[in-house]
Amino acid sequence: MEGGRFVIFQYCISVLVMTFRRRSKIAFIPPGKDGFVHAFSNSMVSLVAGWWGIPWGPIWTITTVVKNARGGTDVTHAVLEEKLGSGRAAQIMANRRIVEPTGQGMKIFKWSLACVGILLLLMVAVPVFSGMLSATSSAVRNRITAPGQAAFENANNQIIANNGKVAFGNSPKAVAIAADFSTSMKLLDKSLFTGGDPNGLSITKHEYIAYCELQDSKCAVIVHVPEMRHFTAEAKDALGELAWASAQAALMKQGVSKPGMTLAVGLRGVLLYDRVMTGNVIMDKNAPNLGLIQTSTDAEPERNVFPFFREP
Repeated sequence: MEGGRFVIFQYCISVLVMTFRRRSKIAFIPPGKDGFVHAFSNSMVSLVAGWWGIPWGPIWTITTVVKNARGGTDVTHAVLEEKLGSGRAAQIMANRRIVEPTGQGMKIFKWSLACVGILLLLMVAVPVFSGMLSATSSAVRNRITAPGQAAFENANNQIIANNGKVAFGNSPKAVAIAADFSTSMKLLDKSLFTGGDPNGLSITKHEYIAYCELQDSKCAVIVHVPEMRHFTAEAKDALGELAWASAQAALMKQGVSKPGMTLAVGLRGVLLYDRVMTGNVIMDKNAPNLGLIQTSTDAEPERNVFPFFREP
C-alpha cells in the first residue's frame, strides 16, 4: 500500500436545541490524494445543519470542521490490525511508501476557514434555510428509528477516541460510576491479561474510555476497550465477566444500587461492539451470576443497550 490511508471524518447536525455529533464511515484515501472531498463534504454538513443548536452546535461545528481540515482521524493501522492481524499490519505499515498529495484542495480549504463566520452570517439570510433545516430534521428522525438510539449514539461518539477524558455520563453521579469502572477495568487488564503492545497505536491511548447512563430504574455502561482486536475469544469472555462485575461494584460504591434496577454493559473495539450484557443490579456481591441474565454477541449487539438510554 503506497501511501494509502484509512480515515474517519466528523460532522454534526442540530435540531433546535439538540446537537448530534457523528463520524463518517471509514474512507480510504488513495496515494497522492489529500482527502479534500471527504473533509469538505462532511464539514459542509456541519456548517449548514450543525451551527444552530445551543450551546453545542457552534462548539461542535468549529471542532469538526477544524478536525476535518487537518485530515481527519487516521485509523489505518487500527483497521489493518483488525482485518489482517498485528503482524501483517505492521509489515504493511513498515513497507508502504508515502506519496505526497498532489491536489491543492485541502490547502485551499484550510485557508478558507477564516471566512466561515462570514459564510454562516450570509446563510442566515437565505430564504431556503427553513426548508433545509426541516429536511435535515426529517432525515435525522428517519435514521433514528429505535427508542433510545439517538441518546446512545451521542454517548457512543464520546468514547470513540481518547481526547483527554476517560469517563463520561449523563449526570455527575454517572460520571463517577464511569470513572470507577474505567479505573477498575484498567487495573484488571494489567493484572490478568497479557499481549498487545503498550507503546503501540491505540485510539484510546490504552485507556478504558467509559460512558454511564444512569436513571432511576436502570443503568447502562458502555466502554471502548483498548486493543480489543488482540483478545482471543476466551479472553473476550473473561473480559466480559470482569466488566459486568466491575459495573456492579461501581454502582455499589456510588450508592445507587437498588432492588428492581436493571443494568446493561457494552464492550466495543475500534469499529464494532463485541458484546452487550444485560441483567439485574444486585444488592449482594455474592449473588449468583452477579445478576447477569443475557450476553449478546450477534450482529449489532449494541441495539440491546438502546432501551437503557433516555429519549431526547
